[in-house]
Amino acid sequence: MERKVKNIVVVIAPYDKNMLKAIFNAMVIDLINIVVVGAKTQIVSLCQSIHLNANLLEIVDCSEEKNINNEVQKILNEQNVQGIVYGHYENLVAEKILKPEFEVEILNFTICKQLLFIANCYQGDNNKITDKKDFILETKKVMNDLMIYNHTIGLVTEDKNKVMEMEKKVLKKTLCNCKIDIISTKQIFKGKHNLIVFKNNDASTIFTETAKMSMQVKSIKIKKASNYYLVDAFEKDFKDIFFAFILLSKITLNKAEIKAQVS
Repeated sequence: MERKVKNIVVVIAPYDKNMLKAIFNAMVIDLINIVVVGAKTQIVSLCQSIHLNANLLEIVDCSEEKNINNEVQKILNEQNVQGIVYGHYENLVAEKILKPEFEVEILNFTICKQLLFIANCYQGDNNKITDKKDFILETKKVMNDLMIYNHTIGLVTEDKNKVMEMEKKVLKKTLCNCKIDIISTKQIFKGKHNLIVFKNNDASTIFTETAKMSMQVKSIKIKKASNYYLVDAFEKDFKDIFFAFILLSKITLNKAEIKAQVS
């Protein structure tokens, strides 16, 4: 049987105990191949403080932040990288290199049998997606990359009215008759819908922050940029960072095929 090639993830500036613990946990279960970029002495020292063996890490030493951009770009050019996870790097090197245009929040509730995908408008300089239909289409692509092909859309509102019904009809027509329902916040947890669309980003933020305080949930925002996925792990919990590694291990982007199409 042919052995599945593990995805490669670049981790930038993991100067945080939660990030390092998530990296080692991902390595222990042979989840992904990880290349760490950052100040080696700082990473080694932090590993020692939490009794982790830094010798197990593949570290590209960049003691000066200004050199990280070039080193990351070299890795992207030379290896089949699927994702980038970045931590304590104030210049947000990953976003400067790749310029994300879209963001999706992925949640894993213990009370739900499936992942929930929340289509968000990315609040960045490169955002070109402003239409709700496009949010949904981009989220569907992320789900496909994770080999989730059943997309059931829930338009969340506490005020079901004629305007919402009209929006539903228009979306259904433009999205080739996808399964779309108008649902309340409580109905999200019934497990019938896996692509959730709120009225705006503020509404989705309130939902996720409230959920984190009241129930067990893993959540991470993943940005899509060109042919890569980006995760901001700065000050995130261990469980959420590890959840991001699990998701990145399942991404099925075919870079060789993409490069052939481009050339």
